[in-house]
Amino acid sequence: MALGNRKIAEVFNKRTGDSSNARSITDSKELEIKAEFDAGVHIADEGMFNTISPALYAIQKLSEDIDEIRRHVSSDINGISTSQANAITANSAKISYTDQVAVAANTDKRSAKFIYIPIVCNFYGDLTTGEYHVPFSDGETESTSTTNRRNQFVAPCDGNFHKVIIRSNNSTLERGASTNLTIKSKKVAGGTASVTTLETKTIQTAAAETAMSTAFNSSTSAFSEGDRLLLSLQLTQGFPRGSKSYFVTVVFRINQADLD
Repeated sequence: MALGNRKIAEVFNKRTGDSSNARSITDSKELEIKAEFDAGVHIADEGMFNTISPALYAIQKLSEDIDEIRRHVSSDINGISTSQANAITANSAKISYTDQVAVAANTDKRSAKFIYIPIVCNFYGDLTTGEYHVPFSDGETESTSTTNRRNQFVAPCDGNFHKVIIRSNNSTLERGASTNLTIKSKKVAGGTASVTTLETKTIQTAAAETAMSTAFNSSTSAFSEGDRLLLSLQLTQGFPRGSKSYFVTVVFRINQADLD
């Protein structure tokens, strides 16, 4: 709420010359008034005091209110440390997603238009035997089928595959060497049954309990509301063989404006 207009002009002023008016007094008159106030003339003159005491009481309470406002402004609003004040003056006291340099340059920004949805897709299987589609809706039910009801995710709105992170408590190395793990983002557009591969990524396998990840291109891996989404994993070089536990998190980026 904006500050309201002043209710009344000053009680007196010290304007001179052409700018003076009926409330103008001289410097010497102000000093005379101050001297009488400091001496408590308005209290000592009992007759005058009894006459103006209600007004004096109201002025006293107004003075106390002003003192409280001054205390609040000084202690509560401006009650910050010198280092904080200096940081504000330097415009450097900001919170950053990554680093202060990017914030100062106004390059470290993130749009509130998008939100990120992580989906846990843990499963157990041998990825050398085929292309496995991770279970979006129910773990431990991975399948090579593109129509299995448990490995589908229907897009709630427009968006894209953002990234996938994979770990295993078993080594995915072959005799100490890494091998290719192929990852495909896919969709089945609304009104069709045709599976389209959006983007294919190949990453290197790693030792046990070591994270493997890749990010998808926001335009290449884009999908629309109602699309049926899948993500597959396969050890395309055929090793290391054997079933293993795979701990998988797939992250979708979606346009939350479309959720309304």
